[in-house]
Amino acid sequence: MLKKNLLVGIIATSSIAINAQNITGSLAAYPSNTIYLQQLKEGSFINLDSTITDSKGGFKFQYTADKKDLYYLRIKTTNTAPNGKAIEPLRVIVEKNDKLQITAKTANPIQEYKISPSKEENTLLRKYVTQFVQRNNTLDSLTKLKTKDQEEAKQIDQFYFDYLVKQIKEVKKDIDANPTLLANVFASNLVLVTTQNGPAMTQPDQDIPYLKKINTVLAAYPYSTVAQNVVRSNKVQIPVAIGEEAPEIALPSPDGKIISTKDFKGKVLLLDFWASWCGPCRAENPNVKKVYEKYHEKGLEILGVSLDKSKDAWVAAIAKDGLNWNHISDLKQWQTIATSLYKFNSIPYTVLIDRKGNIVATKLRGAELETKIAELINQ
Repeated sequence: MLKKNLLVGIIATSSIAINAQNITGSLAAYPSNTIYLQQLKEGSFINLDSTITDSKGGFKFQYTADKKDLYYLRIKTTNTAPNGKAIEPLRVIVEKNDKLQITAKTANPIQEYKISPSKEENTLLRKYVTQFVQRNNTLDSLTKLKTKDQEEAKQIDQFYFDYLVKQIKEVKKDIDANPTLLANVFASNLVLVTTQNGPAMTQPDQDIPYLKKINTVLAAYPYSTVAQNVVRSNKVQIPVAIGEEAPEIALPSPDGKIISTKDFKGKVLLLDFWASWCGPCRAENPNVKKVYEKYHEKGLEILGVSLDKSKDAWVAAIAKDGLNWNHISDLKQWQTIATSLYKFNSIPYTVLIDRKGNIVATKLRGAELETKIAELINQ
C-alpha cells in the first residue's frame, strides 16, 4: 500500500505580504498563536523568525529574503487535518524584493490557498501542490474500499496505477513547459511514487529522463538545501550508465576507516560487489585476484564492497581468499546504499571505472574482465 507524504499547506485565512522588509498577515483561524517562518538548512528546519498573532490573528515578521528559495510558514497548533495528520506548513517560493499575498479561508487550506501576484514560480508550485493533494485524496478514498476479493483488489490497484500514470504525464508537460523554474523542486514528489520500500517509478524508462531534467534545473540553486536534497534523492533513482560519472560510495573498511571511490581518482578502479556467503563470488575471487596481481603495479585498484551482515565472516573471507586490496561495507546486506546507487540485484557484480571517474563497463567476469582492464591500463 502506498504511503502518503502530506507535503503542503497551512495558513488559515486573509493575507500575508512578503517583501524585502517583513512578512505580515492575518490568520483569522489562529488568534494568539505562535507562528514561524522557516527554511530547510542542512537537513533541519531552522526558524528565521517567529511571532505571536494578535487577537484577530494578525502578525508581522521582520525578515529579508536575499535569494530565491523555498520558504515555510508554520503555525504552532494542535489542530489536525481531516485525515488526522498534523497541519503542514505552507510552501511558498520567495525572491528578493518580492511582495506576495497568500490567502486562505480555512484552518487547513492545503487545497484552496492562493498566492498573488500570480508569478510563474508560485503558479507552478501551487499547481504541483494541488496535484499532490488530489493524489492523496484519491489514495485515501481507495484505501477505504477494503476488500478480500482478489479480483476487486486488482481492479483497485490498476485504477490507482492508471490514475498515477495520467497525472504524472501532466506533470511532465509542466516540466517541459517550465524547464528553468525552481518550482520543479516539488515535481519529483509527483514523478516518483512513495511506497513502503521508498520512492519508486511507475514507468522507469519514461520517468528517468524527467528526474534528470529536474536535477539539471536544480543545479542552478547550489545554496538551496531543499533543491540539493531533491537532486541527491533523484540520483539514487537514476541507474548508472556507461560513460557517466560513477556515483560516490564512502563506507567503512574493516578497521573503521572511511574509504571513498573518490580516493582513487586517477587510477583504473574496479568496484567488486560481493559477500562471504555468495558462492559464485567466492568462485570468482581467484580470477579477480589474478587480475589484481597482474595490473596493480600498472595502475589498477580494486575496491571490494561487501553485502555481508557479519563483520567476522566478511573479514575471514577476505583473509581466506587472499584479497589484498581495499574493502568496505556498511554490513547491511541488500539494504546497503551501494545497491541504491548502482542498481544491481545479484552478485558478483562489477563496475569498471576509468581514470577520470567515469563508468566504462559493468558485470564483467573472467577473461572479459581482464581484457577490458588491460585495454584501460594501456590507454
